[in-house]
Amino acid sequence: MHLNLRSAHLPFKNIIGTALLQIFSPTITTVIVNKVGEVGRAYRTYEMELLAGASNYYVNVIENGMSLQFDVRDVYWSSRLAGERARMIREEIRDNEVVADAFCGVGALCISAAKTRGCTVRANDLNPYAAECCQKNALRYGIKSE
Repeated sequence: MHLNLRSAHLPFKNIIGTALLQIFSPTITTVIVNKVGEVGRAYRTYEMELLAGASNYYVNVIENGMSLQFDVRDVYWSSRLAGERARMIREEIRDNEVVADAFCGVGALCISAAKTRGCTVRANDLNPYAAECCQKNALRYGIKSE
């Protein structure tokens, strides 16, 4: 579980983390982070702190019925973009198009385009770990990589 706590909640961050862990256990084993600082670095990652549970940053995110797996410390991920990705699949991307995704990250948009719209996808990312995760996530859905 990932949190972005507001400053008023920071004094209670460990209590919040422990409470969430108790509520959602065994499904959630780690209340991963409170983001520390701003998004930066070459791959737009950020420092984070563990609030409760196991020190496991490998996540399985479900978005639009699709499972994406990655280490959240090593990629840029924003669940807030899920609505925009869904809108693009619904309104912008047409069936069987060729889609070029130059900033594919772990594959949320491009895999969805291939899976739901039958698109041929060309995807890449500056972050080699994110591109590798995209490829592995695609293969789990039978989407072949070249």
